[in-house]
Amino acid sequence: MKKSLIALAALASMGSTASAGWSRKSADEPRGHELKALNAGGLMANVDSATLNDNNYMQAFGNAVVAGGSLALTANPTAADVLRICRIPAGTRVNALLIANTDMDTDGTPEIDVTIGYAPVVSGDGPTASANYFGVTGQTILGTTNEGKVYNKFAPITFEKDVYLTMTIVTDAETWANGTIYAAVLGSARGIK
Repeated sequence: MKKSLIALAALASMGSTASAGWSRKSADEPRGHELKALNAGGLMANVDSATLNDNNYMQAFGNAVVAGGSLALTANPTAADVLRICRIPAGTRVNALLIANTDMDTDGTPEIDVTIGYAPVVSGDGPTASANYFGVTGQTILGTTNEGKVYNKFAPITFEKDVYLTMTIVTDAETWANGTIYAAVLGSARGIK
């Protein structure tokens, strides 16, 4: 019955022409005037995004981009140190990040606090660096073993110039252990303007 109601409501949303030629298969399915009442009752509300019908070009071999890198740390970074993990190529639209790491604070309490952002490869070319675009203060991922955390709570961003994926240290480790940060930038190739 539910499937029938959904199909009927869809027909009703197409207008009276579509529903006029439709016939009921059983007595328990709604009639045309009942369909209009169902549709008017809010069963079929569409809320469209402003970018719903954007023309997204795709090359024959696809547009996916995965830029990755790793950074091995052999000393406890201090507050305000900027860790540059990998390069994000110009023309890349970044949709998400995947970050993993070994435990670099072995006292059991994740003391290392970082922000995650980007900085231009050539400072004069731009864009202006943002130390916390991808993750604000409170990212304590380096203080415990992190087998892969996805960051995607940011508006997708397209870079017109090469940038570095950065981590800025807010609080360093209380009990330091050498370790490695692994990162993958997930997005699409949009090209340079």
